[in-house]
Amino acid sequence: MKSLFTLLALLIWQISFTQSTCLAGGIDFETQDQIDDFKNDYSNCTHILGDVRIVENVSGEITDLSGLDELTDIDGFFGINQNDQLTSLSGLENLINVGGYLRIFDNDKLEDLGGLDNLNSIGEYLIIVGNEELVDFSDFDALDTLGGFLSISNNPNLERLDGLEEIDSINGDLKIYGNDAIVNLIGLDNIDKVKGNLKIYDNDALENLSGLDNLSSIQTNLEVYENNSLDDFNGLSTLESIGSALIIYDNPVMNTINALSNNLNNIGQRIEIYDNDALQNLSGLDNLTSIGGSLKIENNDALTSISDLNNVTSIGFNLDIIDNDNLPNLSGLDNVSSIGHNLRINANTSLTSIAGLSGINTIGAILEISSNSVLTSINVFSNITTLNNDLLITFNDALTDLSGLDNLTSIGGNLNIEQNNSMANISDLGDLSSIGLSLSIIDNDQLSDLSGLESLTSIGGFLKISTNDDLDELDALSHLTSINGYLEISNNDNLGSLLGLDNIDYTTISNLFLENSAILATCEVPSICDYLDNGGTSTISNNATGCNSETEINTACSMLSIELLSFEVRNTNNIIELNWKTATEINNQGFEIQHSIDGIHWTLLGFIKGNPKSQEINNYYYIHKNPDRGVNYYRLKQIDSNNHFTISEIISIFFDDFSKEFFVYPNPAKDVIYIDTPKEIDSGSSEIEILNAIGKSVYKYQVNTGQKTIDIDISKFSKGFYYVRLKGDNGKTIAKTVVKE
Repeated sequence: MKSLFTLLALLIWQISFTQSTCLAGGIDFETQDQIDDFKNDYSNCTHILGDVRIVENVSGEITDLSGLDELTDIDGFFGINQNDQLTSLSGLENLINVGGYLRIFDNDKLEDLGGLDNLNSIGEYLIIVGNEELVDFSDFDALDTLGGFLSISNNPNLERLDGLEEIDSINGDLKIYGNDAIVNLIGLDNIDKVKGNLKIYDNDALENLSGLDNLSSIQTNLEVYENNSLDDFNGLSTLESIGSALIIYDNPVMNTINALSNNLNNIGQRIEIYDNDALQNLSGLDNLTSIGGSLKIENNDALTSISDLNNVTSIGFNLDIIDNDNLPNLSGLDNVSSIGHNLRINANTSLTSIAGLSGINTIGAILEISSNSVLTSINVFSNITTLNNDLLITFNDALTDLSGLDNLTSIGGNLNIEQNNSMANISDLGDLSSIGLSLSIIDNDQLSDLSGLESLTSIGGFLKISTNDDLDELDALSHLTSINGYLEISNNDNLGSLLGLDNIDYTTISNLFLENSAILATCEVPSICDYLDNGGTSTISNNATGCNSETEINTACSMLSIELLSFEVRNTNNIIELNWKTATEINNQGFEIQHSIDGIHWTLLGFIKGNPKSQEINNYYYIHKNPDRGVNYYRLKQIDSNNHFTISEIISIFFDDFSKEFFVYPNPAKDVIYIDTPKEIDSGSSEIEILNAIGKSVYKYQVNTGQKTIDIDISKFSKGFYYVRLKGDNGKTIAKTVVKE
């Protein structure tokens, strides 16, 4: 009997369901007559299985939805779109569920959502857009379930979001934009999570973000922009995390974002804050410790401080501080140690100090300091030893030198030093040995020489030296042996000679430009002679006689005094012997033998007379009887009968005849080295000096009388070879080599 009753109940339910469900293929209502006849045409249809559209056609105006008053469920989407005369949704009072999305779009006279009073569930997203007379959502207060995103846009008279209070999470984006009359977001009070983007933009009357007071997390981006009346972020004080990006721009009266400071401690990717004319500081970001992507702070005219970033230790991609007219310094970035990609500090017209960047030890790609008109120093990058991409120092009118780049050994991309009107020297590039792409030194009015590039041996692209009014010599480039592109020397008014370019392999030059240098008369250096002699293409004009055409240079090259075959040095029984060999000599006065202990500063040892005319091989030698302990550098200055001269390559030798009495250990060393001093300089005060592989002093220590063992911290030294030199007050000098791991 029980089974019979159960079967009967199922049969009754099936008959009832069959009678109430209908229209699996959906229905479009295009005229008022269709709506009025719906109950007659589809008797007992309360549950539509397909999609429903209410969209009037050209001939039929829809004004009344009461013919749909028995409708309770729509399994598909529901669209109420472009009905010019529809003022109310009355007639939909029994609708409780929409399985797909609900879209209310471009109904010009729709004033409210009365009629949707009992709708409590939307399976997908809700879009309310372009309804010119819509004022509020107060009749929407039963809605508690929304399966997708929420978009409210371009409703010019919408003042309030009341009616959405029962929604506690958004399963997608929340977008509120183009609503000219809305002043706050009250009505969204119970939303705790947005599982997509939160975008609030182009709401002209929006004053604050009140109404989002329970929001704790945003899965992707928070974007707030182009809100002309928004002056703060009040309403976001409970926000703890943003999964991807924080983007704030073009909010002209917004002066603070400090409402974020209570809880926000995580932003997964980038931060972009730009074009906010009234923003004074970044209070609100003080709990952040790392930024996974980029940090962009650009064109915020009133910004005077970024100190609230003081807990950030790393930036995963770019750091861009650009065009903030009143920003005086970068205090707040003091704890940042690494930047994953580019660091660009550009066009900040009040920036006088970048001391806040002194903790940075890694930059993944480009370092650009450009157009900061009152910046006088960049002395903060001493921890940087390599750059994988470009170094661009350009258009900084007050910058006098490159102090801070003194430990830089290689640049993977381009080095561009351009239009720094106060730049007097670049000597702090003394450790730089290679440039992966081009070297451009252009339009630096005060730069008189290139001291600082003595260690540079290779350039992977072109070499351009142009429009440096005071530049008078290129000697510092004497170690440069290869480039990989064109060579341009142009518009340098005080440059008279190309000496310094002697050792470039001519096969690495692709084209040659020598132009518009009024006193440039000496171009017959070996690299240029060999290049032209082997048919290299060139543009040569408007220089002084001797360097004013290819013919003039070729003539001068044919008159070079010598062809140097070899230049060698060796230690024979603690005596340094120099040997060199020539194949041809014409008008050769002779050779100055020059000596240096650092490869930069030179003294004259002696002079060897040459042969005025010889086509035979000639051998020369010179004995240096009292070399210094440690590294000794030598070069030849060959002088012809017209007092023209050329400089040879530099050779070196390490000299140490007290090696058994002077100990440096451990070797190799990582953190500390210990030095045992020899007896011979034990009395009196002595000095220890440590030099790098090219002879540059990196450490000095005054030794007191009686000190036997000295420990020196080398943990911050770059990896490589170093020379430890001990000089006593008796004049004796002793040196050892040590390797830093």
